[in-house]
Amino acid sequence: MPLKKELLHPSDIITAVREKEFADLRHLREHLRGERKYPLVFKLNLPKSSDVHEGLRNKSFITGYTDFQLAWKKFPHQEMIRSCSRNWRLDGCDTVPEALEISCFGDLRKLLDAHQNRFIDLAVKRVEQLAWVAGVAESAVFYALLAQLVGTTGHGIEYSLSDREFSDLLILLPQLRAGMGRELYLRSLPLINIDTKYIENHDKLIYDILCITGVLDVAAEVQGITVRRKIENFLGVEPHPDGFVSVVILDPKLVGDPAVTGRYRICMVPAAELKKHAPVGSNLLVVENKESGYMLPEIPDTVAVFGGGKNVSWADNDWICTKRKVAYWGDLDQSGFKILAQFRHKAGFQIPSLMMDPGTIEKHLERMCMDDSGETVEPAEMSLLTADEKDAVRLLSSLDHSVNRLEQEKLNQDYVAETVLKFFTEKLTP
Repeated sequence: MPLKKELLHPSDIITAVREKEFADLRHLREHLRGERKYPLVFKLNLPKSSDVHEGLRNKSFITGYTDFQLAWKKFPHQEMIRSCSRNWRLDGCDTVPEALEISCFGDLRKLLDAHQNRFIDLAVKRVEQLAWVAGVAESAVFYALLAQLVGTTGHGIEYSLSDREFSDLLILLPQLRAGMGRELYLRSLPLINIDTKYIENHDKLIYDILCITGVLDVAAEVQGITVRRKIENFLGVEPHPDGFVSVVILDPKLVGDPAVTGRYRICMVPAAELKKHAPVGSNLLVVENKESGYMLPEIPDTVAVFGGGKNVSWADNDWICTKRKVAYWGDLDQSGFKILAQFRHKAGFQIPSLMMDPGTIEKHLERMCMDDSGETVEPAEMSLLTADEKDAVRLLSSLDHSVNRLEQEKLNQDYVAETVLKFFTEKLTP
């Protein structure tokens, strides 16, 4: 008769111990912090006496039990075996191993292999070094970062940080100071013996260390932003430039000789930079789409910002209201009027629009196409539109769905040139 449960040999128990106490990173952290409760008991699946007495009639049962006893007698750490007395009369021995008892972390390490013990030694060493560099008395707090500082153990050991990367971390941390990167980008921080990409590659680990050491106040942080941005905020560096818009100088006199003036007729600028620094020229034309920016004629003393689409964040600046004339030109569709309203809201004043009226629509009816964006101008946005612009929105809404949009690029070139020239060259009325 076979046993209901197989008797567990030392190899079975060692495998179970390694899976539960080492491969499970949560339990390993508890061991390293001194928080794991001992003793840890792993039972050997001893059968009931009734099963033993019935099994005595079976040769395979006796052989299996004898092998079990012999295996545990050969186990090198006899002090961990918890035995009990049983009067089973199988081999004349009443003492039977019933469990393996691990009484301390040292006992556990006796059951781990060389690679696993190396992982633990490395973890202890790195945590102690990190605590010393960070000036933290209780090094155990850093075991929360075990997976990032050393590696994972779930499906074999996978190291996450090389010795060189950890050494660089220890060099970097003392150099980080709040606000040290003002008016700099992250990669231009004045760091010694650290490559320019290190912070980007290890931002989560660095952020977690700064939080654990109390350098960063987690409770006071802005929610909903990335770890990278939180580090950038702490260091005071400029955000990575993105949201580029195109700028074209429409007056050749403003360009001059690029070798002398340092100006190019067309360039791309991060929206954040445009927000801080005004382009040259007294006049500004804002154009929704990129291709439409290339349709513009030469206009005296005028610069166009184009291709920003929905990115109108830069309009909230200190310089736009100082321009002599400012105008906005976008698509004649729901999205185009929404962007116009948002641009005015950001700029803080009623910037006139060009070619966003019912007359322009009626002049180009044969060029209309379908608006499948699903967008609608909201009441709050409508309140920022002029009477003519509201009429244009209503006209678009009244048209058949297949012809309720007029793209900027579909307007006649001569009509565009005449309209923008007239606006920027006619004298301002008092």
